[in-house]
Amino acid sequence: MRLRLIKVNDLSELEPAVDIIEHIKINNKYELSLCCEVLQRLPEGSRFKYIDQIIKLAERAVIFVPNRENRMHARLSGLDALSMDDLLNLTRHYGYVVSCGYIDMPPFPPGLKSGCAKKNATSVMRMLEIWCAFENMLPKIFKRKIAHIVYVYLRCNSC
Repeated sequence: MRLRLIKVNDLSELEPAVDIIEHIKINNKYELSLCCEVLQRLPEGSRFKYIDQIIKLAERAVIFVPNRENRMHARLSGLDALSMDDLLNLTRHYGYVVSCGYIDMPPFPPGLKSGCAKKNATSVMRMLEIWCAFENMLPKIFKRKIAHIVYVYLRCNSC
């Protein structure tokens, strides 16, 4: 349960650091809290408490989790995951859902590892460039099955 919060005007001011969320003293509200692939690692009974803490810290929150409906997560990456419905059910009463969706849809399975030479190959990079342009046009039914990540963006009730 770690989260780094600092006030910034642009992303170039971000500093890599980690704080344990329970130890953060709340002097004022932050503008945004990000939770990146943490929530699904917690026991089910701790998830509401974690979201509660995130919501108290910021006016808005974005929570990212691995997509349970992409069956490759469990098989290849070994990651626990949540579905979009799971994530919405966990977060709905904490604030107004500004948006939610599916992201990170490369044409290869989660957890796939390849060497640096393959990653930098011009043809692979070109294919990914074309794929990224095409990805936004995919119907939601396909995104649901191939996206690696689901997210919810909340405007918090406690603001």
